[in-house]
Amino acid sequence: MSFTNQLYPLELAFVPDHDPGLVIVSLLFALCGTYTALAILGPIRGATTAFKRGLWLTFGSLALSGGIFGMHFVGMIAYRLPIPVHFATDLTLLSLLPALLSSALMLYLLGIRTPFGRRSNRIMASVVLGVGVAAMDYTAMKAMQLEATMILNPLLFTLALITTPILSTIALNSRPLAQRLEGKFPLFSRFLSPFILAGAIASLHYLMLAATRFFPGG
Repeated sequence: MSFTNQLYPLELAFVPDHDPGLVIVSLLFALCGTYTALAILGPIRGATTAFKRGLWLTFGSLALSGGIFGMHFVGMIAYRLPIPVHFATDLTLLSLLPALLSSALMLYLLGIRTPFGRRSNRIMASVVLGVGVAAMDYTAMKAMQLEATMILNPLLFTLALITTPILSTIALNSRPLAQRLEGKFPLFSRFLSPFILAGAIASLHYLMLAATRFFPGG
């Protein structure tokens, strides 16, 4: 993968398309993961023993990382190029590791009690999630095996990296707004934070795809 396309005129790039149904399914994966993970924050904070806290943290980490992993690979199936695309098994499985670690650290930061307040924890958790999703996405794209050269647009690549922590911070700080809306719009208030957080995760993936051009020749 390279950031320069001086040797590759854009008109020579493959023109991809997306399967709209699979794109929606990929977003549902992300939403299920974020909703479950944020719902498990209550039991994590309320756990009376380290064992129970660790158990809930494990469940939440698996749910969130599974949502991230599922969103990415369903999204990759939805992304169609006019050439065969395969995925290296080792890098595909390896890409799950940063998603799992960042999910666990994020939920730990959100679930611990600290005398310094939780705002700093929410910011740190957002950055951790952004780094983890970026590492997972980049590793998974490196797992692609195809007769093409990947060229990245630096501007869109940078936008993809900064969008996730920004939207994650908004999602994790939207609880006061959700509480104010709970009386009139209970369903909306319940899904507000998970929906924004799912958007934060999915935005990196789809912006990364938008930043990537595939040119003929390996």
